[in-house]
Amino acid sequence: MGSGDYELPRDVVDQLVAFDRTPEGRAQALLSWWQAGRCAVCGVTGLHLAEDHDHVSGLVRGYLCRSCNTREGMTGGSDNPFGRYRVKHPTSILGLELRYWDPFTKGYAPDLRGEPERDLWCPEGNALIGIGL
Repeated sequence: MGSGDYELPRDVVDQLVAFDRTPEGRAQALLSWWQAGRCAVCGVTGLHLAEDHDHVSGLVRGYLCRSCNTREGMTGGSDNPFGRYRVKHPTSILGLELRYWDPFTKGYAPDLRGEPERDLWCPEGNALIGIGL
């Protein structure tokens, strides 16, 4: 399934293949199974989890509770739980590459690696500024 650090038991792999025949569906199912309803940063269970993604690569990293998802985007550096999460997140551990589906644009997040960095707080960098969002 992936080339990450984690080896799945054969019966789990068989269940995932039976669950969904598409690679994307199996990857989503594997990520959900592996996280088991836990936030990838704080480990809380029982809350709605958001699908976190890298805004540059457009790839899903894992599922986070709302609090951690918000704080992850505002916390820089690597010497904290969020920095460690960015380096070794669930999809990297499992060896998955899963493109983020944006529910607002109804399309896959673009891969912006190699593109010049944009300032999303200025009109030139963000097409949504000025339209009431």
